[in-house]
Amino acid sequence: TPAAMRDLASVLDRAETAGLRVDVTGDPSALTLLGEEARSALIHAIDQALANVRAHAGVDEAEVSLTASGGSVLVNLVA
Repeated sequence: TPAAMRDLASVLDRAETAGLRVDVTGDPSALTLLGEEARSALIHAIDQALANVRAHAGVDEAEVSLTASGGSVLVNLVA
C-alpha cells in the first residue's frame, strides 16, 4: 500500500538526514502483507534499529533486507 511505502520512506529519509545511507534489498512490498498495527510496529523497530546503528556502529551505511515468509515479514539489518 502507498502508506506502507511512505512509512518506510520516512524512516529511510530520517536515517539519511542523520548521515546514514541505507540500501533496501529484498522485497519492500512484503510490508503490505501485514495489518496496520503489525506494520507500524515493524516500521518503528526498523527506525530504532537504524538509530542504534547511527549512534553506536561507527558506520555511514547500512542495508535493510525485507522478505516475506508465509504470513510474516523478516527484516535483516546489516551495518
